[in-house]
Amino acid sequence: MLRLLQTGVSATEEYFHYIPIDGLAYMAVSVFVILGGLLAWVNSKNKPCKFMITLVVTCYCEGLGYALRVVSAHNTSLLTFIFPYMFILLSPNAMALVNYIVVGRALNISNLNVACLRPKWIAGTFLFSDVVSFSLQAYGGGMLTSTDPAAVSLGEKVLLVGLSVQSATLFLFLFVTLNVHLRPRYLMSDKPDGSKLMWALYTTTFLLFVRSIYRAIEFGAAKDYVQSHEWFAYAFDFAPISLAFLIYTVPALHFGRCLNALQSQCTQQQETDAKQQGDIPGSKVAKLSYDLEEQGSINEEEVPSAIIYISPAQVSPMTDSIAVNQQQRHGALSPPVVTVGRAWC
Repeated sequence: MLRLLQTGVSATEEYFHYIPIDGLAYMAVSVFVILGGLLAWVNSKNKPCKFMITLVVTCYCEGLGYALRVVSAHNTSLLTFIFPYMFILLSPNAMALVNYIVVGRALNISNLNVACLRPKWIAGTFLFSDVVSFSLQAYGGGMLTSTDPAAVSLGEKVLLVGLSVQSATLFLFLFVTLNVHLRPRYLMSDKPDGSKLMWALYTTTFLLFVRSIYRAIEFGAAKDYVQSHEWFAYAFDFAPISLAFLIYTVPALHFGRCLNALQSQCTQQQETDAKQQGDIPGSKVAKLSYDLEEQGSINEEEVPSAIIYISPAQVSPMTDSIAVNQQQRHGALSPPVVTVGRAWC
């Protein structure tokens, strides 16, 4: 990407391969500042998960990258070129990480551990991949600051590998998200907020994927043509990233709101299913608080109470909560169905 300075070619043209248009950079700064402020406001109104703050910081980092780009265009050197480039290149990794976290929490809400779609495995696998991708891109970008052409060439190859890892991970993530959405056992497709959450993930992940493909092409076979036209950067980097942030700011699609609403909907569904397990009209509902540690299923320190549903065959009309508790402890009753809900944000 970096060439030796040639006679008669300005430093700006040598590093950028064109003369940057300040107006486009000012527009990008304005857009990201507005979107960052809007996202912070939507977070405050929707009881956000803590990880949503990461998106606000990322949005401002994108704006800072474009602001430094203006400075670099008028005072071009190796360092002033690399710093804004790295801000713009690396910031979207945090956006992908947030999407990975959201799917992991959505899987936790479903209370299922199915094969390779265990929540911990999903979160761990994609987190590891994101860290590897980020590290490779950061290392490759650092090598671009070298004055040795061989080191610069190697840095471009390392960057390309990092971007390829990111593209492959995003593609796999789209497949996992589709699987979680369409399989009824995950309780996403039949819940309005579950569908909204999944469509927000589809859209933002696809936009990140498009941007990642562009960046890979930038260091691939077509790099000479792509790097010499500024509109590519704004059409395939700025536009997808700004659209993704715009989706994050829509209150109806807000990850924090959707996760909490989905938790409430899934808990109600599980309670209804538990009542119907008795298959006898007029099933009694007994709300008990008992020693969960004795049951060996849930840590009482984490979840101090639960809702227990027991059919009339197990609980007589005259049985009170204390008697049920004693019978349960002595094995007189079969283990009840326990439904536990907690807020995710």
